[in-house]
Amino acid sequence: MMELTPQHLRLLMGIGVKSLGYLIVAAGIFLSLKDKTVALKVIYVGVSFVIFGWFLIVRALRLAKSREKPLKVLKKQFKISAHISGGFLGIKEGDSVEVGGCVRGRFGRNWKPMDGTVLIALNGIPFGRSKLMDGKYSFSIPNLKEGVYDIHVRFVEGCEERRVRLKVLSLKEWRRNILITVSIVLIFALMLLLTVLAFTHAGGGI
Repeated sequence: MMELTPQHLRLLMGIGVKSLGYLIVAAGIFLSLKDKTVALKVIYVGVSFVIFGWFLIVRALRLAKSREKPLKVLKKQFKISAHISGGFLGIKEGDSVEVGGCVRGRFGRNWKPMDGTVLIALNGIPFGRSKLMDGKYSFSIPNLKEGVYDIHVRFVEGCEERRVRLKVLSLKEWRRNILITVSIVLIFALMLLLTVLAFTHAGGGI
């Protein structure tokens, strides 16, 4: 089962906002048959949601791209993946995270899970090691402090690395993110209610 990371949640939020915007625009188009003034306002609101949704999607993709920068190597006989899970709406100071992934090796044209050892380092300082189980590994990093971390995961036997950047938010910044998310949810609910009322009013007037 795939674990949702903060990057996935931001992307899903953007898709949801954009989709709701398209629905509101569609509602405005139908309302134009009854009341063009109200319909125009509804369409403006829908377009605003679409623009905001695309903004969230682009921002999520840019953040995901900046956090994963694989090390360039001459030979691609091994592949190592790394992802971070933990925290909701961002990782705050005091939280724990899980760094996990898998290591695969090339056998002819196929890629198969590898055996061996994986090392992890935080900002260049060794943190720990893990034995691969069916090609998979997992590290737990507890009680993080505020800041930006460079996490390096190295497959020892293949000298293959994966680098991931992790930003740990302060409590103040994390709470601000929660307020923004709650505000977006409330706006969703309000716009959905207005759309339902608009449809009800339009249906009752026919």
